[in-house]
Amino acid sequence: PVCYPEEEISHIPDHSRIKSYGCGSPVLDAGIKSGEKIADLGSGAGVECFIASKKTGKNGKVYGIDMLDHMLSKAENAKIQVEKNLGYKNLEFKKGFLEKIPLNDNELDLVTSNCVINLSEDKRETLKEILRVLKPGGRIVISDVVTDFPSPPSIQNDEQLQGECIAGAMVQTHLFSMLESVGFTDITILKRFFYRNVKEHNFYSLTYTAYKQTENEKAEIIYPGPFAAVITDNGKIIIKGKKYKLEKPYNQEIALPSLLVLDEQGNASNIEAENSCCCYIPPEHQKTSIEKPMQFQQTGILKNRADCMVCGGELIYLKNNEIKKCYYCSKEFSANAVCADGHFVCDSCHGTDALEFVKKTLVSTDEKDLIVLMNKIRSHKSFNLHGPEHHFAVPGVITAVYRNNGGNITDNDILTAIERGTSIPGGSCAFWGGCGAPLGAGIGFGVILDSNPLKPGPRQIVQELVSIITAETASVKAPRCCQREVWTTLKKVSELSPEYIGIKLPANGNIKCSQMTENKECIKKACPYYE
Repeated sequence: PVCYPEEEISHIPDHSRIKSYGCGSPVLDAGIKSGEKIADLGSGAGVECFIASKKTGKNGKVYGIDMLDHMLSKAENAKIQVEKNLGYKNLEFKKGFLEKIPLNDNELDLVTSNCVINLSEDKRETLKEILRVLKPGGRIVISDVVTDFPSPPSIQNDEQLQGECIAGAMVQTHLFSMLESVGFTDITILKRFFYRNVKEHNFYSLTYTAYKQTENEKAEIIYPGPFAAVITDNGKIIIKGKKYKLEKPYNQEIALPSLLVLDEQGNASNIEAENSCCCYIPPEHQKTSIEKPMQFQQTGILKNRADCMVCGGELIYLKNNEIKKCYYCSKEFSANAVCADGHFVCDSCHGTDALEFVKKTLVSTDEKDLIVLMNKIRSHKSFNLHGPEHHFAVPGVITAVYRNNGGNITDNDILTAIERGTSIPGGSCAFWGGCGAPLGAGIGFGVILDSNPLKPGPRQIVQELVSIITAETASVKAPRCCQREVWTTLKKVSELSPEYIGIKLPANGNIKCSQMTENKECIKKACPYYE
């Protein structure tokens, strides 16, 4: 039986009477994100769809597919109250067969199914149909009954057992071979439990996931053990402890502990852990950071990416600005934050290295994707986890990508956008009431549109754009996270760019977060980019 948590079904009418005797609840195992488009195959009375509707939110879409009119009728009747309780409408039930799903190609982020695939008379065709309606990189989370060995004809031909998902149960190894042959990848078992013994033949409840192949980015990985080696789906042997460059796993949480996915510095980015090595900071670097603070800043040695750049201590935001001396340049500034030890770093020193790197990179890049270019910049050692660097990087990235997609601006225009972004101070998201990423987007659009205070049209457009993007970043109740705000801003810029500047600025790069272990304020699963 499936046990639905109270908070997942409280919006469903008469939820206290909900019972399920299927194999599991794929929608509870699927890690559904806000805004995703989902289909549940064999949706029945719609319970799984109603749960998914709440999880994907008002910006998402949930389809329930079933072949039985009386079940669709039940679902439609309950849908009215569900949508009223949720306060939005994102549900649609359709009549259809597994072998001919009534949805468009490349439409869905996720397909779920609970003990239904076994009922298909042509399982290969069903899997092909699921692959067709998934977007590249889309996934399935399916629960069904499997067996370890072929069942005898007395089971396969039993009509009652057919309806109980027993007669059509596939041998587990055959199922995985079929998934691979139709084009699925990253096939992973999520759960397996003993289900029933029928005529001295064991059957198991299996929940599994798989992804539709796409041109996934490469990543360095290490297989951590315990075996001497493993073999990938395409036959490559991965020896324990050795680094390889492979397609990055679609779901890095599922990849753990099978693979360690490395970032540019060689850290295992898909695990939450702290470094416990007693020799973590080389003594000579400690000496350098104390005796030569400016060299420490300019070379990036021991540069703390989060919190205090000097000691890594937690920042304390001041109620009222105070005059403080910058640890690096020794100049006095009006400060809004210090660490517990009193260290203060001015915005200029905070972003000095990053500013030169950003300028050099953006006037020479030929990258056409906003997210890809921003991720490249943020991965550089000069770039901090949080800080005003993002304020000038955003307008620089927008103007550079605009030019690379055919826009008519110069190197000097890109540099102007970057320089204007340096005037937005750190902490503006709370102290100014305007996050630096949307303000930076306004700067980028302003340069493209050649706006100034005396031009009514461009001036209005830039302010309108900033207000739209700010509303998007403000929709998440959370402490600062510059990566989240930058990605949200650039995605919105991409959406708005055709209407306002006549050129689509793509934003299709990787937005799967890998810095949750570094960001102490990470809101985990409440964040749209948390993986």
